[in-house]
Amino acid sequence: MSQQKRPHLFTLSISPVQSFIAEARKARDLFAGSRLLSELAEAAMSVVKPEQVIVPRRASAEDNAFPNQFTAEVEGTAVDIRKLADRARKAVVAKLKEEAEKALHNAGVDEAPDAFWPQLERYFSVYWAAVPLEGDYIGTFKAVQQKLAAAKNLRHFEQTPELGRKCSLTASDNALFFMLTSDGLPPAFAERKWLEKKLAGRRPEYLPHLSDTHAFEPGELEGEVNLLTGEGLSATAFVKRFFSQHLENGEFESTADISAMDYIEAVKETPEYRDYKALYEKRKVKFDGQLLYKENISIHYFEKQGFARQVSPNYYFIRLMRHRGVTLPLKDTIEERVRKELEVRIDEFTSAFNKLEKVAKAKQLRKSSYYALLLFDTDDMGGWLSGNYVDTDKVDMKEYHRRLSENLSQFTADARRYINEKGKARGQAVYAGGDDFVGFLNLSSLFGTLAYLRQHFDKVVNTDSFRQEFGISTEQQLSFSAGLVIAHYKAPLSEVVRETRRSENRAKDVEGKDSIAITVLKHSGETERTVLKWTGGESMEQLKYVAQELDENFSTKFIRVLYDELRMYEEVAFGESKQDSSALAIVQAEARRLVHRSCNFKVKKERKEATGVFYENLMGLFGACNRTGGNLGNFLSLLKALDFLKRKASL
Repeated sequence: MSQQKRPHLFTLSISPVQSFIAEARKARDLFAGSRLLSELAEAAMSVVKPEQVIVPRRASAEDNAFPNQFTAEVEGTAVDIRKLADRARKAVVAKLKEEAEKALHNAGVDEAPDAFWPQLERYFSVYWAAVPLEGDYIGTFKAVQQKLAAAKNLRHFEQTPELGRKCSLTASDNALFFMLTSDGLPPAFAERKWLEKKLAGRRPEYLPHLSDTHAFEPGELEGEVNLLTGEGLSATAFVKRFFSQHLENGEFESTADISAMDYIEAVKETPEYRDYKALYEKRKVKFDGQLLYKENISIHYFEKQGFARQVSPNYYFIRLMRHRGVTLPLKDTIEERVRKELEVRIDEFTSAFNKLEKVAKAKQLRKSSYYALLLFDTDDMGGWLSGNYVDTDKVDMKEYHRRLSENLSQFTADARRYINEKGKARGQAVYAGGDDFVGFLNLSSLFGTLAYLRQHFDKVVNTDSFRQEFGISTEQQLSFSAGLVIAHYKAPLSEVVRETRRSENRAKDVEGKDSIAITVLKHSGETERTVLKWTGGESMEQLKYVAQELDENFSTKFIRVLYDELRMYEEVAFGESKQDSSALAIVQAEARRLVHRSCNFKVKKERKEATGVFYENLMGLFGACNRTGGNLGNFLSLLKALDFLKRKASL
């Protein structure tokens, strides 16, 4: 092997990504997973100089989100490259260890269970590849990506026999940290002593695989971060939950906070809101958006969240007495005492809550129980990086890669700033870096936010100067496809994340892509799914207009009637070649008739004008749905989703 120093293209990737991020029970788990991966990637990139990095490029010094893979031009021998890769791997391990030690400190854990560090060390894998850069840059770039893909396919498998309770987030690794139940008892299969006693006479060969665990008592973890009663976390899940950056800035919201964000913005300065919030804070209970929903002001919720002890001073003492061999009559007396003491507090909270609700009613405020999770990335990024849309013989491909990466990073940074803008109640970005974005959105400004994102993408990425410099034709435009899931704030977050990923995949299955797939997960269990083209953001403007008019000037009843009349045509496709079909004429005629009947305007001229504009926007959405190659059912699902959101989710 040659020991001559020469330039190489070096690429490195950290795995897993999707599964690690998706393993989330709370919104902060999702944020911490995304942020931690970004910090690990930044640690790996620190072994090369910033000017050596080709992809990704930072849009600005404030841009601190990094994808899990980077490519750089480095010089050295084959031995030098291996040493570089080893330094990168060690930097990742060191950063992970640093964050793990901070998490232990944040939770007040002096000594981690013996399986803590082994679980962390085997979770992440670092893959790399390098190819000498000789002449053809783009050919070398393709070669190094192929080598990296091959390296990922040869994954190391390690058998790790673990016995005991599994993690509430990962469901694979053992739970090493758990919260006692509301009765002050450890959850089943959580304690090592219990497992040792159970296995000693039956399967003694498993005893060496048992691990110590750490138990928290309800009320022990003061502050914003906690475990639910009976919840158990593995090493990686524990680091997510007690991630230092969240504790330092405290800015990331829960799904309930996202759902009620516009409501909170409207009432946060009122005395009633401050008084209601103060009732919890003076008892050292973290005030969360879930406490803005009446169903959560209950004994069951307080016990589940583990703050019944703070709410009722004698609660924990009385609970402990239950397990001290008391007689049955005394046990019933204790139970009654616990319940009465908590009920007094519940009445106090409910009274303050009702005062706040009266203020909100006077302001005509609506509080949604639903939020949206958005995920998107650039279409055919591999093709754009491979030079499929430029003349590689005439273009400086290295500079092309850098400029493309800078434009995309600028867009995701702008998207993060726009959504996180204070006082606007748009939502909260989870991750925005490279060409990827994950974020929570409030429903009050949902379609306006989506329209801005798609229009701003063209403004920042598809610039005239970029196309002219690299000879990109006007017919060739970068685009992105997105998955959007609207879910109840109590829906399991891990399932919402998985459904969002599936929605994005449906959007990317559309020919030509540049699409968004919208899924509504109703709290009742029903689901509505639809896919439509962005059409440069115009379809989102149309959705915004239709939703607003349904709120102010039109009844949603026409949607239910239209669905009942047209569902027999659900399987009919309206592609470009079928625009003159008889079924299309029926759809147009019935839509126009029912829209006219649902209009609330009484003056004939106003009614005619409003109906015409509404109908045109409705048919614009019909076309956006058709261009995805779907059938009439796709459009009807979009209308049913709108109907549900207006009636149940306060869109």
